Amino acid sequence: MGMEVIEESSQEGHRSQQSGSYNAADGSMGGRSAAAHHQSHFGVDVHPTSAYPPYSGSPIYGRPSFSAPTLVELALRLATIVFSIIAFSVIAATSQNGFKFDNYGAFNYLLAINVLAFVYSILQVAHWTYKYGYGKNLLPPWGGACATFVCDQVLAYLLMSASSSGATATVLSQDGLGSAWPAICNGLQNFCTQAEASVSMSFLAFFSIAPSSLLSGYQLLELLRA
Repeated sequence: MGMEVIEESSQEGHRSQQSGSYNAADGSMGGRSAAAHHQSHFGVDVHPTSAYPPYSGSPIYGRPSFSAPTLVELALRLATIVFSIIAFSVIAATSQNGFKFDNYGAFNYLLAINVLAFVYSILQVAHWTYKYGYGKNLLPPWGGACATFVCDQVLAYLLMSASSSGATATVLSQDGLGSAWPAICNGLQNFCTQAEASVSMSFLAFFSIAPSSLLSGYQLLELLRA
């Protein structure tokens, strides 16, 4: 009698194990059928863990994230564009009673350097837009950082030089320097006023690109440390 009870209990345990395995199989088959239904519904097989790409620090996957120095650099580039285009536009339109800006070498120099700063800043903004819009670099990171740092330094010095030369020419036009530089602003006030406005905008362009050169130096240093 005892042996029969033991045999019956072992048979019941075996049946319960088989039932549990059937249930597990049913569950796995149910999961596969749900996945197949999901695949047939959407046309692609999407695994729950691979449905989303890994987080890259940016709301848009694959594009570099924005940082405070990056946004400051963009603002400085845009400011350089605005100030330089005003500077060379005003000096190019400076004329009165036959006197034109191209009569003075300092004003020609001022015009040329501000045009150069304008074109360079436009290219930098275009590169920034491409880099952060498409997640790609037009130049290798190391080469681009070196080129940006060198060009920023050179243009900063050129803008300071051109602005100083224009300011000197404006002061001499107001006060004169004997027979070497006659004072013309008494009869050509509009000419001198336009020249002063252009020189002021050129200085503001310099004060915009000078911090950009510091930021590009910082970015180059970060690449060296990496």
